[in-house]
Amino acid sequence: MPMNRDRLRHLVTVLERVRDQRLAFNLANWVGSRTPAEGSKENSCGTVCCAFGWAAFDPEFNEQGLRIQTSWDEEERACPILTGDEHRQRVRNDLLPPSVGVPKFEDETGMGAAQKFFGLTAPQARHLFIPSEYLPLRTDQITTNTVIGRIEALLRNNGTIKR
Repeated sequence: MPMNRDRLRHLVTVLERVRDQRLAFNLANWVGSRTPAEGSKENSCGTVCCAFGWAAFDPEFNEQGLRIQTSWDEEERACPILTGDEHRQRVRNDLLPPSVGVPKFEDETGMGAAQKFFGLTAPQARHLFIPSEYLPLRTDQITTNTVIGRIEALLRNNGTIKR
């Protein structure tokens, strides 16, 4: 599957919105509740997300099938698969803790979903979404601008990872 340039360009737009609205970003959490960086706001449902986690909250990406799979729901006897708006609503109504969720696309979750959704190879997906690939930066030093730069370089270099 070829790299989906349109989706990656839209991810840049999503991350610019996260940056401009000073929403909480942490590359170590898909959808979590770690303390946001000083001066940032949590997602409206109280979560902190990574680049792919924020993508799973985006309505345009939701329309394309990207969702958030939550942990086990005893009442539903399943792991609910939600859009960003559905996740926010459940958290607001105390039906779901804010620290729960992983991006899901078709039959894949996490990195497999990132690869499939964006048409990336495993090394490309790791290069964009795994904190250890950003060494020597610490996780708290990886910003939306850092990830945007990597996405733009990947697009500019036709998928070739240049370090």
